[in-house]
Amino acid sequence: MKLSQDRISQINRTRTVGGTPTVYLDDGELAAILCVVCADLELQLPDETICPECSWLTQQLFYDIPIHKLRCNHVTKDLSPNERLQQALAQLLQQEPDVFTYFIALTSLHVQRRKYRAILDGQSIPDLETIIPRGLLEIGGIPPDELSSWLVWRKFMYDIDNRAAQTTGYLFEPILASSIGGASFSASKSPIRRDGKGRGRQVNCIVNKDAYEFKMRVTIAASGQGGFGEELSFAKDCYLSGYRPVLLVLDPTPSARLEDLTFEFRKYGGEAYIGDLAWEHLEDEAGKVMSHFLEKYVRSVISKIDEAHTQLLPLSLEYDANENSIQVGIGSRIFHLR
Repeated sequence: MKLSQDRISQINRTRTVGGTPTVYLDDGELAAILCVVCADLELQLPDETICPECSWLTQQLFYDIPIHKLRCNHVTKDLSPNERLQQALAQLLQQEPDVFTYFIALTSLHVQRRKYRAILDGQSIPDLETIIPRGLLEIGGIPPDELSSWLVWRKFMYDIDNRAAQTTGYLFEPILASSIGGASFSASKSPIRRDGKGRGRQVNCIVNKDAYEFKMRVTIAASGQGGFGEELSFAKDCYLSGYRPVLLVLDPTPSARLEDLTFEFRKYGGEAYIGDLAWEHLEDEAGKVMSHFLEKYVRSVISKIDEAHTQLLPLSLEYDANENSIQVGIGSRIFHLR
């Protein structure tokens, strides 16, 4: 009983994230993820997939497990951990056909969380020289010594947030695409051509003849005029290439550009799903197993964070230059960036 080569290749692509820093999930981490998947779907974990000491994973919620502890270090016996994992997945597919998609989605989530943790551990303190001119806006109101630190910390937080936005973008597309049974296409391999016959253009997801554009939100400041013109042309290019354009925007915050984009998609025979309608569409298309994943790991978590924001709590930052460590205080809670 074996996995297909396509599925083995998909595991290997998903477990690795390049760039700086590069992250690779070892077999022990994949085994632990499979353990969580079985607990979620109430499936019997195949024997010896993980060691007895790691059975506690079945009793924990994924987000409650520290990122560095989601692993099994003792998977041995006759087969290599990688062979045992593949064998376990092949057995589980006989119980639940969507278990592999669920496993890949949770692996994508974990590897990007590992990536971001590594970013936090290694993000450098900005060089003041590159941002000094910004001090002209505030000098006088703030003394030079305090102002220099304010400029550096502000840039540091901006850099962290920018990396968070980038990493989240890399996370959402494959999870949403795989959940509804679709695939993403780079420009070079895309069936969507500019004006129906020109160069290819990147597509977030294609399912049958539906070409999806996924967005967290669309705001007035989302992109420059040239960039927004590129977004507007997507629907027309899909239509001329023989595909139905479908827009999914998870955040329903209204804006003139969201209205323009929605109009363009519908003008070319497509559809636009915004906010709750977007989530409902994803869950309808995903089916029982993957809609469970989207609700458990994405939608409910975003909603919980949103509902918890009733006031802005005080922030403190403490930097130990000798240890190169940063301690953050939010309200009464303390945690370390590194």
